[in-house]
Amino acid sequence: MSGSKKQKMSHSPLGESKEEKRNWFIKIFIEQEDWQEKVLLGFIVDEFDGNVKHVNWILKTAVESKSWTLKIVNVLMKNGTELQVLNNLGQTAIHIAAMNDQSCNIIKELLNYVGDENLSDHQGFTYFHVAFMYSRNELVQKYIDQDVDINLTFCKDGRKESALSLCIEH
Repeated sequence: MSGSKKQKMSHSPLGESKEEKRNWFIKIFIEQEDWQEKVLLGFIVDEFDGNVKHVNWILKTAVESKSWTLKIVNVLMKNGTELQVLNNLGQTAIHIAAMNDQSCNIIKELLNYVGDENLSDHQGFTYFHVAFMYSRNELVQKYIDQDVDINLTFCKDGRKESALSLCIEH
C-alpha cells in the first residue's frame, strides 16, 4: 500500500507539499474560469487523495472567494461533500458564505444540501437565520414546523440580531 501511494505521488508535479497543492488549487480553480468538472475531481483525488479534510479546505476556500465559487460548490456538493464545521468559529460553508455576502445562488445551492439540522455557529447564527436572509421560505417553514424559536437571536458586531431583523434587512 505504501509503495502504490509513493508511485501515485511521484507523478504529481507538486511533490509532497500541501501548501504547494493548495496554492496550485487556487491558481487553477479560483483564479480561472476555464476548467472542467472532471479536472477538479481529478485534482482532488490525485493531489489530495480525496481526503475529507482537504475537500473541506477546498469548500471553505471557495466560499470565502469571490471567483468561480458557484461552479466549485456545485461540483463538490453534487459529488457527495457534506456540510461540516470548517473553522474555529463553528461555521459551515453556509455560515461562511452568508457572512461573506456571497451571491444568492451560492447560498441557495448550499441550502439545497441541508437536512433537518439547524446548525448554529459560536455566535448563535443558524441555518434558520440564513434561510430568512435569502428568502428560502420553504426552509423557514420547515424549521418553524420543527419548533425552532422564531425569536432566536445571534450576535453580530456586538449587538443581537433576530431572524425578523435579517428578513427586513435583506
